[in-house]
Amino acid sequence: MSAVAAPLTREEIGLVAEDIFARAIRPNLRCEDEGQFVAIDAVSGEYEVAATMTDAVARLRARNPAAHPCVMRCDGTPAIRLRSGREQQEFRSCG
Repeated sequence: MSAVAAPLTREEIGLVAEDIFARAIRPNLRCEDEGQFVAIDAVSGEYEVAATMTDAVARLRARNPAAHPCVMRCDGTPAIRLRSGREQQEFRSCG
């Protein structure tokens, strides 16, 4: 009997996606990808690059409807930055 893997938490998706980005995606990005978003499936390692978060996720899910996407900018910085007063919070968009 084969074991069934437990679903990944949002934090695990983010950590796996960051590792995939560093190992497999960043070395293959082109200059014209600067400022774009990358949606990464933490399970399969598949990814899509697009001008918006929505487009990157839609393209990834069109190829793989079961994807667990994590979105970040192509330079590796968080996809979302929220400012509240003097604080700035940064988020990868995962799950």
